[in-house]
Amino acid sequence: MRLMNYNIHSGKDSAGQMNLEAMAQAIVDYAPDFAFVEEVAVNVSTAGPVDASAFLQRHTGMACHFARTIDWQGGQYGIALLSRHPVTDLRVHPVPDLEESQRDGWFEHRVVLTCQTMWQGRPVTLMMTHLGLSDGERALGFALLEKLVDEAPAPVILAGDLNTDPDEALLRPLLRRLSMDSTAYTYSTEQPERKIDYILTSPAFRVEGEEPLPCPASDHFALGKVIEWK
Repeated sequence: MRLMNYNIHSGKDSAGQMNLEAMAQAIVDYAPDFAFVEEVAVNVSTAGPVDASAFLQRHTGMACHFARTIDWQGGQYGIALLSRHPVTDLRVHPVPDLEESQRDGWFEHRVVLTCQTMWQGRPVTLMMTHLGLSDGERALGFALLEKLVDEAPAPVILAGDLNTDPDEALLRPLLRRLSMDSTAYTYSTEQPERKIDYILTSPAFRVEGEEPLPCPASDHFALGKVIEWK
């Protein structure tokens, strides 16, 4: 199974120029079975305006399942799962919000998207998210992720921009449940110095390879991963 995680920065490169076609081509070139995409802008005035969800579906030939996180600049903003295979039981789980007194200027509502699929005759649970920037926001997000992983009906693939470095304490409980197989930097494309993008997998999977992909179309590098059943 080929997997890809990609924060597309509202369709813009690191200089703020629209570059959605190059991002779609990067997905086509890697040919993932599932691509987990963050910062998807749908008819946002400062990002085209273009419906990036529909654009990616049209240009990749993959089904696109969009989950709104916020209304923004006349449109919607959120995360999306691109899939070459049927998925069922799509659910959007809101991450609990911080109290207003604890929010900073970068606060926004966050969600976790989950669904079920089949791979080689066996069930798989897919999850994705884009966590907040503050410790408080991320603590609430990780608590929800840990609960969803514990309650998942099948082996889990969890992907997303977690805004968290691999050695942070917030990530450790999740890594006791799922495997992280690369600490290679994914951010930024101009000066790679952090890994904040992840594809984590249950112990039922064997990892064949994981690496950032050499496409500077966004401000994040896409992350590719190949797995199979043990």
